[in-house]
Amino acid sequence: MRSVPILVLPLFAAACTGIIGGGDDGSSGSSGPGSTRAPTVNGQIVVTPQVVRVTSLAYTNSVRDLFPGITIPALTLPSAPTSVVYDNNAVAQAPTATLIQAYQANGQAIANAVVAKLAAVLPCSASAVDDACATTYLTDLSSRAYRHPLQDDERARLGTAWQSLRAANDVPTSIGAVIEGILQAPAFLYQIEEGTPVEDNPNVARLTGNELATRLATLFWASIPDATLRAVGDDDRILDPDELDAQARRILDDPRAHESVAHMQYQWLRFNLLEKIKKDTTLFPTWSDTTAATMREATVRFTDHVFWEEGNFAALFTDSHAFVNDLLAPYYGLNAGGGSALTMTTVPSSQRSGLLTQVGLLSAFGHETMESPVLRGVFVLDRLLCSPPPPPPPDVKNTPPAATNVETTTTRERFQAHHEQGSCAGCHKLIDGVGFGFEHFDAVGKWRDSEGGKPVDATGMLIGTGDADGAFVGVGELSVKIANSQRSSFCITRNWMQYALGIDASAATEDLVKPLQADLGPTPAFRNLLLSIVKSSAFRFRTVTP
Repeated sequence: MRSVPILVLPLFAAACTGIIGGGDDGSSGSSGPGSTRAPTVNGQIVVTPQVVRVTSLAYTNSVRDLFPGITIPALTLPSAPTSVVYDNNAVAQAPTATLIQAYQANGQAIANAVVAKLAAVLPCSASAVDDACATTYLTDLSSRAYRHPLQDDERARLGTAWQSLRAANDVPTSIGAVIEGILQAPAFLYQIEEGTPVEDNPNVARLTGNELATRLATLFWASIPDATLRAVGDDDRILDPDELDAQARRILDDPRAHESVAHMQYQWLRFNLLEKIKKDTTLFPTWSDTTAATMREATVRFTDHVFWEEGNFAALFTDSHAFVNDLLAPYYGLNAGGGSALTMTTVPSSQRSGLLTQVGLLSAFGHETMESPVLRGVFVLDRLLCSPPPPPPPDVKNTPPAATNVETTTTRERFQAHHEQGSCAGCHKLIDGVGFGFEHFDAVGKWRDSEGGKPVDATGMLIGTGDADGAFVGVGELSVKIANSQRSSFCITRNWMQYALGIDASAATEDLVKPLQADLGPTPAFRNLLLSIVKSSAFRFRTVTP
């Protein structure tokens, strides 16, 4: 099948002229952290979003839901940006020639697959397909892909494109070419939000029903709205807070929500590092790629269990379970015999507590030959307490201390001697104060009581983390301090708001996050957090640039 004619593509893109992008400097035009100029609705801050491009996950899922019954070929998708935490952060979504070429190739491959099975998608018999049937299907497809009923100008452009194609091609070829155009249109590749004016508040706009339905589907399903969401979006019923809450609960209960939640947690908790764990097999002879892959799966399943079954924030740090099979049992100090399937298992509470003692996470934040107090400490400060240490000076060597005299020295002693030199001491007082609390765990997450012929010293200190500050001994006490702190509750809320709104960390200010955190009460829970975000002004409104 031929590609979309070059004169047809602009017809699909025309509707977005002048919309995509932020300020002249690439910013969103927002006032920035700490600004007192941020507009509010019902006392809650409203943020200035950039136009967010659909993520690779949302692209894949949307294509799947647009073409049920069609086997979608392998797609070329952009890798997640490395300069930001979340892949839906518009700050890091600048289009490139490579990306545009990938979308073009994907569009053609998908269109070919659909044309090969037109009977599976057309509302009429494939043997009797005519212009009327084809345009009916393409109008419906466009509306679902663009996430709103087609406007008059969009219908006109679709009609113009169809007539142009049919002048030189048969119906199936023309259908395929239009599908290519739809899948490359900004209205499909971006979440474009304009909203409607709010009386007596000229600085904000209320999202339309379709825009709000799109936000819900994107957050919970990483896909397009289903028929029910489209219906309540088309007639604006979803603008009613009770209807919005009901829809949020419905789609959060759908099994598809598990994938989107896991996608967020994968990025927040740096699970990408679990994809490439390497260890020295001379020092750790039972280590293999299969071990690493199993640890990754077990860690992901643990966080999934905490979110969906335990539910509350504290369980992430204090739950006494791990997913274990015969391969992982020795790493937890347990006896094998349960088989190859990962099974939720109670682990010794005197040694293990929540996420921070999962062997996959401990192994990921370590080097090939030794554990890393630095990597472990930075992870806790940055991702769990939102108190990242300053970046190291550009001339600092990031190599760990040499593993010398291991029979008579401990990891703590070697790192202390290494970090007390020069300009390193200040920052490492913050980092190592956390990381040294992990000293009971070696580079592959196994428990130890002694190292280098000496008892393990797992004393630690949290500094600069608000109400979490203070001394602790071991990861068990550290986990309890984090679980009981308002700082960790703030950090979890902040990360979910960043992901839900597609905003940069700089826009997730305390003024935005703390009111929502307060609404969660003394026992904050993940599900309640997501429902509260959906009801917030930041989710339902957007600022208006004069």
